[in-house]
Amino acid sequence: MMMATSGSKDSSAVPTLKSFGARSSRKISGLKKLMFTTDAQKLKKLTNKEMIDLIVAQARSLKKMRKGIQKPLDAQAEGEGNFDGPEGTPRKQAISQKDTFDFSKYKCRHIALKFLYLGWDYQGFCVQEDNEKTIEAALFDAFIRTKLIEKRETSNYHRCGRTDKGVSAFSQVITITVRSNLQHGYGVIMPEKYDALRAKHTNIELDYVAILNRVLPKEIRIIAWAPVEPGLSARFDCKMRMYRYFFPRGRLNIEAMREAATHLEGERDFRNFCKMDVGSGVTVFTRKVEKAWIETPKGGGDDPEAMYCFCIRANAFLWHQIRCIVAILVLVGEGNESPSVVSDLLDVSKHPRKPQYSLASEAPLCLYDVAYDSIEWIYDSKEISKIMDLLQRIWTMSSIKYEAI
Repeated sequence: MMMATSGSKDSSAVPTLKSFGARSSRKISGLKKLMFTTDAQKLKKLTNKEMIDLIVAQARSLKKMRKGIQKPLDAQAEGEGNFDGPEGTPRKQAISQKDTFDFSKYKCRHIALKFLYLGWDYQGFCVQEDNEKTIEAALFDAFIRTKLIEKRETSNYHRCGRTDKGVSAFSQVITITVRSNLQHGYGVIMPEKYDALRAKHTNIELDYVAILNRVLPKEIRIIAWAPVEPGLSARFDCKMRMYRYFFPRGRLNIEAMREAATHLEGERDFRNFCKMDVGSGVTVFTRKVEKAWIETPKGGGDDPEAMYCFCIRANAFLWHQIRCIVAILVLVGEGNESPSVVSDLLDVSKHPRKPQYSLASEAPLCLYDVAYDSIEWIYDSKEISKIMDLLQRIWTMSSIKYEAI
């Protein structure tokens, strides 16, 4: 039997590469049309091989869809964009620089940062060995990721207040020494490892607020920053701290609580209004309260659901001091104690040991304001606007949940 040549009439009977490709394309095109069909009759007409090909094609398509969805979610989870390095470095480039960033090219600057946080879902402000869900842990993660510091131990770090689990703040302050773009300026210092021959500097300082807010959790927002003297400490140079504690009126006697609060003012021994913290070296329990008062809601306070606010201003506070004070004030408001009980407990000769009573909840407590003599804060209107928008969204969702309940 003679084989057909390329010029013979029978050559069309032999499938060429071109004709095979055309049939394959038509076959693939047909499978694509069936990928998302719900017509059972059409699916029943497929052979076993065609059904396998269809399943494989569907799996590949779903894989591509998942990648397309996950990519923007990953970017958002990393801080609302691709930033993960110094001065806006793209994320891929930042990862490659993670272990090679050269701090010796930069001078440092001692700065103060003012920030807010909603602490309800956090285990407190301070870093804990057995728990990573703290405000401080999130802050240092942001400092290190953005290459603003090399490590905590060499950052000359101090905090203003040490809030407990569940407590929030709208004016927390820390001081820390960070990387700077400047060669000279207020607060700019030369680190030991500084290499002047390889130095990098400009006349424009790093935008500390924007850089940190890009990578911090949404519950933590930097509000302002300020250059300060290298020796300034957020803790020891703070002149005043003010806390606010919110509570509904219910059936409380507000006037009795106000009378009791006035007894807190002045320099007093608050050992019966705190949790002993001798392990941290606290042996003096005298604190000077400048003012203590209860604010009436703007809309009036007659409604049992009206939200009142206990405010207290002092130079410093003891561990759980405000929550202990509120617990006693509530006992007065309920009629279980007289307003004079505050004066009695402040007299340590009469009550040398703290009586047993329940601690007030941490959720309504907020570090509202702090004061320093020499800090001139720098605010950015764009960042403030973003923060206000975020808080508005959080308030809206909380209000909706409140109405639903």
